[in-house]
Amino acid sequence: MIDTPFVYNRFVTGANFLSRKQERDTLTNLLKQNEHILIIDAPRTGKRSLIQQSLSDLKIAKPNHTVCHLDLMNVRTRDHLLKHFAFRLSASFATTRNETKDFLNLHFPLTAPMLPENDDEIPEDFLAPDGIRFEPEQIDEILSAPDRIAQAYDTHILLYFEEFQNILAFDHGDNFLVLIEKHFRTYVHTTCILSGSMVNAMKQIFHEKKYFYRFAEEIHLEPLKEKEVADHIVKTFLRVGRVVDHNLAVRMYRTLQGHPWYIAHLSTICFNLTKGYLNDNLVTEALHSLMAIHVPRFRMMVYDLTTYQIHLLRAICDGIDKFSTAEVLNDYYLNSSANVFRLKEALKKKEIITFDENDLPHIIDPLFELWLRVRYFKSSTL
Repeated sequence: MIDTPFVYNRFVTGANFLSRKQERDTLTNLLKQNEHILIIDAPRTGKRSLIQQSLSDLKIAKPNHTVCHLDLMNVRTRDHLLKHFAFRLSASFATTRNETKDFLNLHFPLTAPMLPENDDEIPEDFLAPDGIRFEPEQIDEILSAPDRIAQAYDTHILLYFEEFQNILAFDHGDNFLVLIEKHFRTYVHTTCILSGSMVNAMKQIFHEKKYFYRFAEEIHLEPLKEKEVADHIVKTFLRVGRVVDHNLAVRMYRTLQGHPWYIAHLSTICFNLTKGYLNDNLVTEALHSLMAIHVPRFRMMVYDLTTYQIHLLRAICDGIDKFSTAEVLNDYYLNSSANVFRLKEALKKKEIITFDENDLPHIIDPLFELWLRVRYFKSSTL
């Protein structure tokens, strides 16, 4: 069986990268100018692919950069982040255990005695609320290290953070955000890329609470262009001797609202369902299969919702954007305007809905929205 030509299990670069030319050019040019970057978007929408492609472009245009990648996905405490910070910096310059030990002793003399053998060895104390605590002078040593190290190695460091919003969930997370902002603003030889996939939590940090105010240039990921995605699907099928009509590719794009990860996964299912010509029935079957894969996750999402929250989601699925009129309150059993406000805040906190600059509601996950319409509310068909 031939391997699928569509990539959805890792970030994509090179031939598989659908251009996002404007965002790519903007990001690369800002990085060339050592400008800090902020990127907020939902999971699997292409943030990492865009950043990795731009870093590849930067390496060619301005090679004297050293990338330090910090993924905060499983980081739950301040001290765990600080340990991770020190080790990821060392990993950018040292390759062996002995080199790492020497690097840490040289650049983190106050902190090194508290660190484990390597970044994979995370003592339980680092995760416990009452566990190991770095002292203020050790915290300052770690957070000020990038500029010192960049000067020592005659390079410019790029600190690339993923899931930056996790800091908000730390004990006293707001205080720590204030502290790291203070240090980040002193950097001269270090540039920060701050990205996060919990849209509302990131907006809370940067837009509502206004931490890092005017610190970074925010890059918005526009939806991939319909024609570009459809052409890519058609050409990719054709390259391996299979045929899909352009209108069917457009249907796949529109049904999943241009979401690149879901489209790549759907295209893979379609690819595996046909040996020659893809037809409309096979696309429908593939859509049902794609939804079926995510049913356990979607069921857990709705099980965690109150009845009133479900009512508000149904209103959003029906295209309602003004929830406080008497008619809407009555038709969707929303009780009162005050209740609607509480429902909005609850669904935002759960990262199920968000609101655009015009205060219009959107369900963040397009496949979840499709599942709600087709399976849960049974208000539409594929």
